[in-house]
Amino acid sequence: MLSTTRPTGLRFAGFVATVLGGALIAFGSVLTWATVTIGQIGTSNVLPPQDVHGLDQIEGKITLALGAFLLVAIPGMRLTLSRRGRRIWAIGVVAASLVAGGIALSDTVRSFDRFSQTGCDRVARDISNTTHLPFDRLRDQCLTEAQGITDVRLKTGIFLVIVGGVVGALGGAFNIVWAGRPTKPDTADPLEDEDSAASG
Repeated sequence: MLSTTRPTGLRFAGFVATVLGGALIAFGSVLTWATVTIGQIGTSNVLPPQDVHGLDQIEGKITLALGAFLLVAIPGMRLTLSRRGRRIWAIGVVAASLVAGGIALSDTVRSFDRFSQTGCDRVARDISNTTHLPFDRLRDQCLTEAQGITDVRLKTGIFLVIVGGVVGALGGAFNIVWAGRPTKPDTADPLEDEDSAASG
C-alpha cells in the first residue's frame, strides 16, 4: 500500500528535478537541433535553410526514449517499497540522464559533420526527385564542394536535452540519497534486514 505521509524535502527535490529533466530531454528531442544552410547544389542555386529535428536522427530517438524513462521512473520509485529497488530506479535515472546529455553534447561538438549529412541527404533527395539527377552525386557535391555547406547553426532543442540531462542526473542523485534512507518497519525490505542481521 502506498504511504500517504507528506514527502520529505529530499524526495520532493528528487521528484521535481527528475520530472523536469525528463520533460526537458523529451521536449528537446522533438524540437529543431540545428539549421543547415546549403549553397549551390547541381543546378539549384537558391536553397532554403534546412531544419534538422532531433527525431530526424537516431540520436534524437534515443534521447526521447531516455526522457520518457525518467518520467516513468518517478511512479516506479514510488511503487517500489524496498530500498534496494528504489536505488536501482534512482541509479537508472542518473545513467539515463547522463547518456541523454552526453549524446546531445557529442552532437554539438561534431555539429558540422553530424548535421550537414542530414541536411545534404534531404536537399539531394529533393533535387533528385525534381531533376532526376543521381542522388549520390548530388549528395557528394553537397558534402565535398566548397559551395555546398555554408553554415550549421545549433538550435534550442539540442541545448534543452543537455540541460535536461544535467537536471535529471541531479534528481537521480537526490533520489539515490533518499532511497538509501530506512523505510518504516511495515515497508522495510526483509532481504535487507536478513543481510544486516547476518553481518551483525
